[in-house]
This record gives sequence, C-alpha cells and structure tokens, in this order.
Amino acid sequence: MTTMDPGLRAERYGAPQPGRRRLLLVLVGLGAAVGLGWLAWVAVFHAVPEVRSELRSYEILSPDEATASVLVDRADDGVEATCIVQAYGEDHSAVGQRVFTLGPGEPEDATFDVAIRTERPAVQVVATGCTAPGQPRAR
Repeated sequence: MTTMDPGLRAERYGAPQPGRRRLLLVLVGLGAAVGLGWLAWVAVFHAVPEVRSELRSYEILSPDEATASVLVDRADDGVEATCIVQAYGEDHSAVGQRVFTLGPGEPEDATFDVAIRTERPAVQVVATGCTAPGQPRAR
C-alpha cells in the first residue's frame, strides 16, 4: 500500500481549516462539562428525598384485617406526604391497600400504625412508599 504525500492530499482535497480542530475540542469539552454537571445535580437531588418510609412491622389480625407499623421520615414538617401500604395474599396478589396522608404540622419523623382491610386472608404487608409534591417516585 502506498502513502499519499501530504502536499498532494492538500491539493486534491483542500487544506484543513486551522481553527476547526480547536473548535471541535472546545465543543466536546463543553458538552462533557454540561453532561457531568447535570449528572451531579441529578445525583444530589435524588440522594435527599423529601419523604421516605420504612415498614417496621406488620401483623395479620384476622382473615379480613392486617396492621402495619410504618416509620415516615420527612425533610421538614411542612411537607405533605402520601403513603401507601399494601397487603398481599398467598397467591402474591394485592388483597388490600391503605393510603394515608400526613399533613403539615405532624412530626417530621414518626411511626404510624395503619389498619388495612383485606378482601381475603393476607400473608404479607408491604410499605410501597411515600410521595410528596415534587417527588413522584415513592420511597
């Protein structure tokens, strides 16, 4: 294979523009900086949720009722939180659900005992999580 003389290449295809490579590097660097900045913002924003919950315990009281103890942790007591607790049957289908809301003024960190009515016997209770305005993903 033969190599082409750089002078001949410039005559045939034209000489490269002097600032083109520098402009490309600047644009790639700028794009990378914007992308990394956005990634850092997303990581910080989602690392500290407005509200989160944790199932402490549950008890199946009867074939049509279960209770759950749910710890709800809010960023501050002015945040309104909506939480969901579900009961599941032996076949892994939902047999009951309870949605409860914590309004402003309630304690930031508190444990709530929630009663769940079920349509058939439950074998498990799960805290699906809590949401808040601006936090659509339940935690």
